[in-house]
Amino acid sequence: SARSSAAAATTATSTPATPLRLLIVEAYDRAGRERLTSAGCTAASDTFAALLSRICPEDHELRLSYCHPADSVHELAEVGELSRFDGVVWTGSSLTIHEDKPEVTRQIELARRCFQAAVPQYGSCWGLQISAAAAGIPCEPNPRGREHGIARGIALTRSGRRHPMFDGCLQTFDGCAAHTDHVAASWAAAPVC
Repeated sequence: SARSSAAAATTATSTPATPLRLLIVEAYDRAGRERLTSAGCTAASDTFAALLSRICPEDHELRLSYCHPADSVHELAEVGELSRFDGVVWTGSSLTIHEDKPEVTRQIELARRCFQAAVPQYGSCWGLQISAAAAGIPCEPNPRGREHGIARGIALTRSGRRHPMFDGCLQTFDGCAAHTDHVAASWAAAPVC
């Protein structure tokens, strides 16, 4: 079931903090989450929650809600009106966009609903693929199959260098990368960090 939490903001005045309501979409299916846990990894949604708590402006109160659309159609119903959220954050996933199964199609439908509600979305890798598929942008299987490795020389755009998520990062850095699919066409309308 969906869970919610709030992280109180600390401010120097008694002015009430502005709520920042975010939905974290845990995109791994149950089996994928269990594989991560058995390997000693932190759930992707918990990793994002910790990052968001760290970068949340001090004059805001972070209010996080979670859903697991790969698990059940009931998860989508619990999300309710998406317009109540200031943004949606997509985790990664071990699923593949080309699997024609409910665990994937429910997530594409959720991304479509986010677009229809005009709610900003953040996603890297899986989140980008889900959003592209929801918008009709083609995704393709990686011709080399599933890849795991280190992406070298990641360079932030000007927008990325200003974003608090990348605060403290070098202008060029390395990062872990794992994927089976990729977006086949450039997506000019989407801001890229």
